Amino acid sequence: MADVSQANPALQQDADPFLAVLRTDGTGWSGIYASPAWWRQTATAPNWPDLAEQIARAGEENINPHVCRVVGATTRRPCKVGTYQEPCPHHGAGNETNRCAATTRKGGTCRWNLAVNGQCPNHPETWERFERTRRDQEHAEQQSREKAARAAAELHRQLQDAARAMACPYCEAEPEAPCRGRDGAAKNTVHSTRRRLAEHMTVAAATPCPSCEATAGTLCRTSSGKHALDPHAARSRAQG
Repeated sequence: MADVSQANPALQQDADPFLAVLRTDGTGWSGIYASPAWWRQTATAPNWPDLAEQIARAGEENINPHVCRVVGATTRRPCKVGTYQEPCPHHGAGNETNRCAATTRKGGTCRWNLAVNGQCPNHPETWERFERTRRDQEHAEQQSREKAARAAAELHRQLQDAARAMACPYCEAEPEAPCRGRDGAAKNTVHSTRRRLAEHMTVAAATPCPSCEATAGTLCRTSSGKHALDPHAARSRAQG
């Protein structure tokens, strides 16, 4: 909200009656909350077009990307439901599955939103169908999360195996030997420097380096001639 009475100096004769507050709701719509006196004088003020442009621009500049903003078929106004964490239950993807959808006495389709309002008071028999659909969706989402977790674990294992195939530049462990901590005990994971070197070798295996002219299959080298821990940026870009 903002005081827009400053936009019309002619309205400063009397502070209280001519105080106007600009309101925007994040959908692009904006409006003025003001006294009748403000509206009567502003309607004939010479700078009204400029003020109207200010109001319109404020609405456009304060659009919230995390609200639905779909124009409702009944309200004819942009929907203000937040969509930051999940789609709008009224207009988001698959929202029609949330409707009661029972045939009404007039032959239409009941639009009661089960997800928002709970069981339909006129057609309670549709609630079990909605609950079954919801349970199926939750089960599918759980399976998707478990699949992603297994894939991440497998990728981690592959990276660890690739790193163990190389000598560790940190603890000087030989290839295939486990990394060791400061106390000399074997670690279950590899040092980050060993993992980075393995990732470097993955890039080097297929792409020569345009910076240090290392051939495919050989590691990049620093200006002092030592193996670099990471590939040069030009080599990474060349790999695509």
